[in-house]
Amino acid sequence: MISIHSSVILALHCEDDKVRNLAKAFVVDNKGSLVMDFYNIGVCDHIIWEYFKDDQLQNLYWPFLDLLQTRHIQRSPKSSDFIMYNAIEPASGLVFEDDLEALYKESLKLRFTTDLLDKTCGWID
Repeated sequence: MISIHSSVILALHCEDDKVRNLAKAFVVDNKGSLVMDFYNIGVCDHIIWEYFKDDQLQNLYWPFLDLLQTRHIQRSPKSSDFIMYNAIEPASGLVFEDDLEALYKESLKLRFTTDLLDKTCGWID
């Protein structure tokens, strides 16, 4: 199992194509092996509610995140060592299953800047 940081999930909506594609490939390639603790799930939720107050954007994001977390990520009360976005190695897969891919494409109307990810997740690109 691979414990991941909130920055991995939030990077899926980064404005930077390289960041977004690396994060997506990592999630696709490690389907079923990813674990996120409740704290990092809460960080994702907080950032969406704090920085994207527009209901339409939130409504596009939540169905994608819900399906992603039920198919690709196991939720856990705690994790010790986790992978942040800047530790992701390039990977091959860039397509989710059809229904998740459709939700993902729609949810891409919501985009994060790398500055916002750095400010909220403490990552360094």
